[in-house]
Amino acid sequence: MKRFTSETIKKLRKDEKFKKYAWWVGSYSVVILLSIVINLAGYTNAIGVIEQELAKTNASSIEHTKNIFDNYLQELDNISYNLIQSNSVTLLKNTNITPHKRSEYAGNLVQDIKNSDTNSRILKNAYIILKDQDICIDINGIVSLKTAYQMSFSTYYATQESWLNDLFDMSISGLKILTDKEGNQRLFLCRRYVNLNFSVYQAQTIGIMMEIDEISVNELLATLKSVDGEELYIVSNTGGMLFASQKTEQWPLEICAKEGTCVKTVFGQKQVISVVRSDIEELQYVRMLPNSIYLKNIRSVRIAFVLCYLLCIVFGGALVWLFSRINERNRRRMEEKLAEQKLYMREEILRRILERKLDVQRVDMDFLAGYNLQMTGKYFVVSVIDAILPEDTNEEDNTEALNKIQRYLAVYLPPMLKEEIYTYFCMAKNMAVVVFNLQKETSTLLTVCGLLSRLRSRLREELGLDFICAVSGMAIGIEELPKAFDEAIEAMNSRFLGQKDAIFIYDDGNELSDRYAYSGEMEHKLMNFLTLGDKKNATQVLEEIFSYNVTVKRINLKMLRVLTSEIISSLLKVAAQIDSDENIDFKELYLFSTQIYTIKQVDQAKNEILKYINLLCDLSANYAHTVGDARCTQILDYIQKNYADPDLNVNKMADVFGITTGWISKYFKDQVGGGMADYIVKFRLKKAKEQLKNPKKTIKQIAEDTGFSSATVFLRAFKRYEGITPGQYRELAGREED
Repeated sequence: MKRFTSETIKKLRKDEKFKKYAWWVGSYSVVILLSIVINLAGYTNAIGVIEQELAKTNASSIEHTKNIFDNYLQELDNISYNLIQSNSVTLLKNTNITPHKRSEYAGNLVQDIKNSDTNSRILKNAYIILKDQDICIDINGIVSLKTAYQMSFSTYYATQESWLNDLFDMSISGLKILTDKEGNQRLFLCRRYVNLNFSVYQAQTIGIMMEIDEISVNELLATLKSVDGEELYIVSNTGGMLFASQKTEQWPLEICAKEGTCVKTVFGQKQVISVVRSDIEELQYVRMLPNSIYLKNIRSVRIAFVLCYLLCIVFGGALVWLFSRINERNRRRMEEKLAEQKLYMREEILRRILERKLDVQRVDMDFLAGYNLQMTGKYFVVSVIDAILPEDTNEEDNTEALNKIQRYLAVYLPPMLKEEIYTYFCMAKNMAVVVFNLQKETSTLLTVCGLLSRLRSRLREELGLDFICAVSGMAIGIEELPKAFDEAIEAMNSRFLGQKDAIFIYDDGNELSDRYAYSGEMEHKLMNFLTLGDKKNATQVLEEIFSYNVTVKRINLKMLRVLTSEIISSLLKVAAQIDSDENIDFKELYLFSTQIYTIKQVDQAKNEILKYINLLCDLSANYAHTVGDARCTQILDYIQKNYADPDLNVNKMADVFGITTGWISKYFKDQVGGGMADYIVKFRLKKAKEQLKNPKKTIKQIAEDTGFSSATVFLRAFKRYEGITPGQYRELAGREED
């Protein structure tokens, strides 16, 4: 037997598999033994630590509660002293005071009680009893002792005398716990009046009873709870419960026999109870914590050690698995990174081909195939796509929306294609681009448009994304891709503004639009209103310009950009005229004018221009004041040079100066002090009087030379302003010369 055993051991020692197995079993056994020892030691140590910490926590918590409520009671004791020793109480002792004075002093005490109720968080009411005066003063006013007894104390005392005797037989101050027939308790802090004149003894007939608010104290106790399941109580020195953080129907008196911390069965379960006595009054503060919380913590510790034990068992296998996964993850990351780089290069190569930055005739097809650009078909169609976003969208939001559309194009579009159509995607000219490679001649532009239409409907319904797109003509061969891309851009830019179609097809034989309308008169009116600071009319002119060009002229996107450039040029002219101090930074406007090609909507151009119209009009308010005299001089000079024109009137002056009739009339009146029509007539009459001194000129000739429409109108105007006829004026003028 011994020989057999030794031979078996020798064989096992030579077996490599057995060696590995024995090594694994031995290591596993050591790990188990160490785990058990650590578990037991840690478990035992945790129990002791938790017991100590729990006792400390209980004692600290209830001590904190005691300090808070002792402070409240001390504050209440001070309030009772101030009230009972107040000047108003001293004055009310006098039995000879008048009823008016008594009401005044009592009112002062009522106000003092209200102020005390506001300042003290636990005071509910204060009763000041003047036995000799047969009055009781509380927060509601002054009543007789009988009324006070019936309203507030009849449930606690059999008679009024027993109530008063109980109050005045006590020491100077202290707590009283009153219990009614149903067992309800109220806590009062009582104090008697102290006669400061110790040489004369007087019977005590003045006292105060401060009622402590049960609801407020209970709420305070509830806020002091620090953990779930914890309850706080305030009990009397006999063990009767007064206040609780949670209402309790039955209260075991024996739990408060002594101070300290103990474990007892209360309310049907074991509780960790800590008791501490008040430093001020004969009260006790009690903290209860269910023992289940204590056990829960112990179980948590045990579970934690069990988990550690299990981790020790699986730790070796986890490390092997982890290292293998790290290698696999690194390999996958490298593949993903290479795929991303390949995708980026594919899009970059396609973009460079479309923008003529890469000569397709020199590109090796195998090189393109290496980046999944299998452009082996004969027919190509290029589509450019632009996102439809709200008018106030900024450039960053537009770029993000385009990137999102491009991603979903790559996801949704390929499954919708037939086998003979391939697609490639990239970003170019701030738009998403799709290149369709048609393998068969049967595929047409209508096929491409149908695919784009179905894709647009799907994106709108499922993702809330909307776009417009333009489609090029059919390109024969890869070398015509740049031309097809230009055609798609041309179709996008040449679409009619306001057109509700979402897909635009390039048509080189179609006259898309006539020239935009921005006449010198339009520019003159806009610049005049800007110079005058008339924001309302300047905005109206701008609206009319855009409305006319969109609805009547039906300009396309190209013409919109040119029109915007012209209007910005007008704004810069006005800015150069009125902003000599460079108060406005027009760098942003200049940059906008150099990037007109980014405009995609009428409202986008209009809103940008309106921003600077508002700035210019605000600046023109100061400028108009400084140039007002010069403008008025121009108007007067024009009238004096053209007074002989019979058509000269307010309307013509408004047309000449490019402003409204109402505005020029008001402006002229503010500057000159009279109406423009009256001024024109008076100036004509002035010139007519000069000519009346020449006897060779007839009245009719003078009327025509001075701008009157007829001799009759001249006679009527002359008599109205001068009081005599032209003939009479001529006679008077002749006499003066003689």
